[in-house]
Amino acid sequence: MKVLIVDDDPNTVQMIENSIPWEEYGISEIFAAYHGQMAMEIIGKEEPDIVISDIEMPQMDGMELLEAMEETLPTMPEIILLTCHESFQFAQKAMQYGVSAYLLKPFRKEELTAVLTTSVVKCRRKMEGQRMKEKLQSSKRQLDRNQDYLMQNFLRGLFYRDITGTREELEKVVKTRGISFALDERYYLCLVGFNQTEMERRLLTDQEMHFILKNVASEVMYDQIDMKMVMDFVRGPYYFLMLPVSENFCTRTGLEERGERLIQAIGRYLHVKLSCVMSLPCCPENFADCFWKIMEQFKQLGTVRASVQWEDAKQTEELFESPFSAEDIREKIRQRKKVELIISVKNILEEIEKEGRLDGTIMHMIHQDIMQIFYSYLNESGIQAYRMFQDSVSRTLSNRAEYSKVDMIKYINYLFDRTMEKMDELQKENSLIGTVRKYIDKHYSSNIGRDEIAAAVCIAPSYLSKQFREETGQSLREYINSKRIDAAKQLMSTTKLNLTDIALQVGFENIPYFSTVFKKYCGVSPSEWKEKEG
Repeated sequence: MKVLIVDDDPNTVQMIENSIPWEEYGISEIFAAYHGQMAMEIIGKEEPDIVISDIEMPQMDGMELLEAMEETLPTMPEIILLTCHESFQFAQKAMQYGVSAYLLKPFRKEELTAVLTTSVVKCRRKMEGQRMKEKLQSSKRQLDRNQDYLMQNFLRGLFYRDITGTREELEKVVKTRGISFALDERYYLCLVGFNQTEMERRLLTDQEMHFILKNVASEVMYDQIDMKMVMDFVRGPYYFLMLPVSENFCTRTGLEERGERLIQAIGRYLHVKLSCVMSLPCCPENFADCFWKIMEQFKQLGTVRASVQWEDAKQTEELFESPFSAEDIREKIRQRKKVELIISVKNILEEIEKEGRLDGTIMHMIHQDIMQIFYSYLNESGIQAYRMFQDSVSRTLSNRAEYSKVDMIKYINYLFDRTMEKMDELQKENSLIGTVRKYIDKHYSSNIGRDEIAAAVCIAPSYLSKQFREETGQSLREYINSKRIDAAKQLMSTTKLNLTDIALQVGFENIPYFSTVFKKYCGVSPSEWKEKEG
């Protein structure tokens, strides 16, 4: 790939040329121009894949350069614009030409790295597969990839305890695999993760998003793009990177600063909230213990609040007092004020976040509080809430509720809508009893009773029995038996089945009980009725 840098300031051009490891991005040629007309001459001859251009320049500025490229080129290169002034007008016009990014001077190295990586991804999509294939098939690249795989496989083995032993035993493993890893050093383990359900997809796939994150993380943590020490994996909704950093390479303070820079860069350019948990320095033979300890710590921290946390961070022991008024929420449910409820919860979550207290533990407690309030409200009406929310959609939304504010609001919205639907059913005249009757009419020949019917309509058994008797003047058992007797009479009139088969077919377990019930309803025994009707 080729890159053209356009800026009337030679120092800016030189700074960009020297700050990026171009070869690591697959960029082999870099050209420089100091105004738009000079840039157009180079573009016509070299056809660069990426153009990094200032906006304010003499002779032909950046916007005029965009217009000239649009008019003369069959395909626009990826464009990264630089400017000293934020201007909505410029940004809006730039977007019309498909500009990839818009950087405000002065910018940090990792900011340029992030937008450049995104542009490289888009270029690779456009390029023919053959060119990439030839590049990847070069012997050096293949060797590097093999070394990356062997190193990552070794680290994964240490983390998951597939590879264990003393330092001497680990040295034999390293030697056998032909990898270079300093076993006599101690390492910080840096666990970085983000919630993939919150990811702004835009034009990037999951794989491209992961590729960008690994590149930027490697650049920030190691000062170079070196993937062999970066292990990635997915657990639940989270995409993780594990980066071991030698104690000899960086101080604790320096490593924390790098973590903060990574969080800021990814948040700004990829709109993703990262959290980072860092272990204290540990020896390779103890990697597994440190790894699982910070994994558990990440689970408590979550990514609701993007932050860096150390393994030895003091955990607060203070009891969490619910910020919600249960009665206030119940009243909003009763009055069907969903919008007010959601706004109220959203404001409370944002207030806790501003105070720096919104982490995984707090989200779990809020989730439980909200769920119990809704369940209690439903139970007051005799509805078994836990049965209502056993389906896969309910479980998925409930499981995700603690991952982010957005997921929490989605869950509350779902709880509210399902609750109102159920309450509307109960408020319709004879709706509950009608549903029960339909269920019995369909299943009377099965072994059903009060508990099975109550479970089917998500109502407490005792409440169901009471309501059914009040509405119909019959018990559930009496209604079931009446349906069975009607069906038995129909079979006796239209078939030649014997009484035992008829009794079993309509739901009675034995002929004596069938005869008793039949006589109670019809005044005669089944055989007498059949003879009379026959």
